[in-house]
Formats: sequence, C-alpha cells, structure tokens
Amino acid sequence: AFMEEGADAWFAADAKQRGVNPGDVYDSLETRFKSGVMVKAANGADVELSYTASQVSNSLQSLANAPSPENKGYLGLKLTMPLMRGAGVAVNQLGIDIAQADRKVTGESVRQQLAQRVMDGVYQYLLVQRAEERTRLRTRLHTVAAELEKEITSQHAAGLRSATELTEARASLALRRVQLAQAQQELEEQTNALQIFISARERLDNAPLRHTLVMPEPLETLDWQDAAPAPSTSPEALQQVMSRRPETRITALRVDREARRVEAAFDQSRPEFNFTIRYGKEDLSSGYRAPSQYLGSSVPYNSWSVGLTYKVGLYGDEKRDSDYQTALIRRRQAELAVGAIQQRVVNEVHSSQAVLERSRQQLGRQREIVQAQRELLGIEKNLTREGRKSAIDVMRKQQEVLTAEEALADAEAQTARSVYLAAQVDGRLLSLLGLE
Repeated sequence: AFMEEGADAWFAADAKQRGVNPGDVYDSLETRFKSGVMVKAANGADVELSYTASQVSNSLQSLANAPSPENKGYLGLKLTMPLMRGAGVAVNQLGIDIAQADRKVTGESVRQQLAQRVMDGVYQYLLVQRAEERTRLRTRLHTVAAELEKEITSQHAAGLRSATELTEARASLALRRVQLAQAQQELEEQTNALQIFISARERLDNAPLRHTLVMPEPLETLDWQDAAPAPSTSPEALQQVMSRRPETRITALRVDREARRVEAAFDQSRPEFNFTIRYGKEDLSSGYRAPSQYLGSSVPYNSWSVGLTYKVGLYGDEKRDSDYQTALIRRRQAELAVGAIQQRVVNEVHSSQAVLERSRQQLGRQREIVQAQRELLGIEKNLTREGRKSAIDVMRKQQEVLTAEEALADAEAQTARSVYLAAQVDGRLLSLLGLE
C-alpha cells in the first residue's frame, strides 16, 4: 500500500509539472492513406508492396513540446505464405476447375436440349412427308373411284349392272372424297406445325417472320436407310453409347465437380497457419516525405519482422464443417445418379432396338403385300386383255394396290422415325445430321 501511494504521488507530480490537470480530456485524430499492389501466386502466397502515410495529432503533443501533427510513413514489402489452409497449387486451382466443370455441364445440357429439339423437328418432318404421300395416294384413289363410278353408271344405263352396284360405287366415291379431304387437311396442319422448326431461319434483321411455306422433299428422297445404328448389346458398344450420350457426360462431369468441391470445402475447414515476413522503411517526422525518399538514405530507419500466425476456433467452425459435410452428401448423390442414368440409357438402347426391329419386320411384310398386290394387278390386266375380266375388275384391284401402298408409306414413316429415335438413343443423331 505504501508503494502504491508513492507511485500515485509521483505520477501526480509529473502531471502537474507538465501542466496536465485531473479534469483534462485526451483528444486524438489520425488520418491515414494507404496504396499498394498485391499479387497472389499460384501456390497461394500473397506478395504486397505498399506505401502508408498518416498524420497524427493529439492533446499531449503541445504539452510534450512535440511537433503537431506528427507524420508517419512506411514503404515496404510483405510476403504471406499459407502452410495449411489455402496452401498449394492444386488447392488454389480448385475454383478454376469447378468453373470449367460448370461450363462443360452447361455445354452438355445445351447439346442434350439441341438433340431433343432436332428429334422433334425430324419427327415433324416425317409426319409432313407421310401426310404428303397419303394425300398423293388418296388423290389417285379418288380418281380411280371416280372412273369406276362413271363406268358402272354407263353399264347400269345399258342394263349390265344392278342398282346395288351403282349405289356401292357412288358410296365408295363419296368415302374416297372424304378421305382425300381429311388427308389434305392433315397435310396442311402438319406443314404449318413444321414451320415452327423452319421459320426461325427465315427471320431477317429487325423484321417479322416471312410466312413462306417451306415444303419438305418427297418421302422417297429421305435418306434414312443407313441411319440406323448397329446392334449395341455388347459391353464395349454400350460403353461407346455411354460416352456419346449427353446425360452420362453430365453425370460424370457433376461427379468430378462435386469431388473438387469436397476438396475445396475440406481445405476451408482446416486451421489457418501462415508464415509472414515483412521488410521496409518507416519514418516519424514533422513533415511529409514522398515515397521516393524512402528509397534513398533520407530515411535510415529499417523495419522488418518474421513470424508465424496460427488461427483456429476454440470450439471449431460449425459453418465450415457443415459446408464440408454438405459437399460430401452432394458428391454421394452425384455418384448414385451415375448408376441410375446408365441403367436408363441401357434400357433405352434395348427398347429402341426392339422397336426398330419390329418396324423393319412390319415394313418387310408390307412390302411383300404391295408386291403381291401389284402382281395380282398385272394378272388382272392380262385377263382383261384376253377378255376374261372387265375394266371394272382392274380398277377395283388398282384400289386395293393403292390402299396397300398407303399402308406401306405409313410403315416406311414409322420405320424412319424408329431409325432416328435409335440414333438419338445411340448418341449419334447430331453427328448423323452434320450438326456436330
């Protein structure tokens, strides 16, 4: 207690000698300016070259007969090298790798949507071609029906045909007329629907769509015979399909991206441990010194420091740990999605091949039917020339041939759709059409 009283008396005497009263208030004002350049190296190190200038004025400077304000300055270089969190080239490259993976995922998503859009356009194109062929065949059917009705009418007038046959011929002509009108209407509807996929190319700069009707080529000119992929049942062939499908590419990229995010989250969950070294020149004077003066002998005061900084939460970092656990869960989800996507692709491949095989079989049978009908038509014509059959029998056989040809056109359109669907499932649709 005696020593404390003596110290208080000494401080009080010193304050009285300097003119400081117990009720005085301490005031201080500092203005600081700092400029510099910081460069981050690939391994995570930060290199900073900076210049700092400040002015300090307070209520004690006048009492101590010190300059007011005081000017402080520092020019130096500082290196901070991370040893745990953020250390290494691979860790600092993770952000770029994740961004590149996102860009690739976006590109494959666009490719997937493009393939589906192209498939929709191809299917609509085939519908137009089928409607066009159906209209052509039903026009011929209507013409033959009109000729048949005319022939029966003339024979009925001559008493060679009954009224029942005449009624049947007229009913058949009416039916053919209705079927032709339906085919023409369907052709118009399908052609208008096709404009959705074509008219975008007709847009001019700042101009509305030109309503030009773009007619597709006839069905016979559609080159789809060689478009079907080879059977893909072997593991090697299925693996090639996997490598071409956008879905499998996207899932593989997502797995890689989530793995990189796990690495980044794990790095952020580690403690911060840095090595720091600083060297420069500093000055305290009554006047301002320009940065160039620090480079010479005008400022003889060197300043340097070397140290280690270790920062860790006493109770951990719940947010960083939660981010790391979330990244692990997302990576697991991406890995599980790979198997589901692969199984779906395999099922689609087998299903598309089965549909294609059935379509080809149906097409083959329909071609045989048409060929047989044409042969029968030839026989009917020969019998007519021999006088054993009438022209009415030939026209009725022509109607049967045209009906079989209409069914053949439907089978060809269905097979063409199955071919392009198999190409889409096989991952070759865009390359097949020259779009990639």
